[in-house]
Amino acid sequence: MTGNSRGNRCLLAGSAALLTTALVGATPSEAWPSTTSRPAHDVAPTRQLDGDVGPRSAYNGRCLDADLNQIGHNGTKVQLWDCIPGAANQRWILTTFGDGTSTIKSVRSGRCLDADLNHIGHNGTRVQLWDCYSTYSHQRWILRDYNPDGTFRIINVRSRRCLDADLNHIGGNGTPIQLWNCLPGAANQRWR
Repeated sequence: MTGNSRGNRCLLAGSAALLTTALVGATPSEAWPSTTSRPAHDVAPTRQLDGDVGPRSAYNGRCLDADLNQIGHNGTKVQLWDCIPGAANQRWILTTFGDGTSTIKSVRSGRCLDADLNHIGHNGTRVQLWDCYSTYSHQRWILRDYNPDGTFRIINVRSRRCLDADLNHIGGNGTPIQLWNCLPGAANQRWR
């Protein structure tokens, strides 16, 4: 087995429900940056989590996963991996702030989903786990573009690029997660 050989269901936000509600009792709210009117399909659904849901790639159903080989350190690789029910490295806490942006924190490490500042302005920016600093825009995310099929995008606030599963490696476990320009219809940029 490789360092990340598991198949886990993920826990972030079942169809974008706020995990904060399920884990720390916070009141759910929409994960949107403004209160301007939006089309009905752009409204963030909010529901209680069942403890074993999302985020899964709409492309292949694999879970957002923090690499167990690096989990105790800043710079932990974030990847897609087969979902394993209950694996803490595939469970995430979504905390939404008043401005509609959110942090996404690993249950296992307590570190936040982070866009690497060394390459933030470019496609292919590495997504990793790093100590949480809720004021850092490269650790803030917006969930939006909800589709009737329950999929949505996760967009980095600083770069305005989408959380993206690398198509060059998407066939198996270990697919790198990166930031990429948001593309219409790209299943590798949609999550459930």
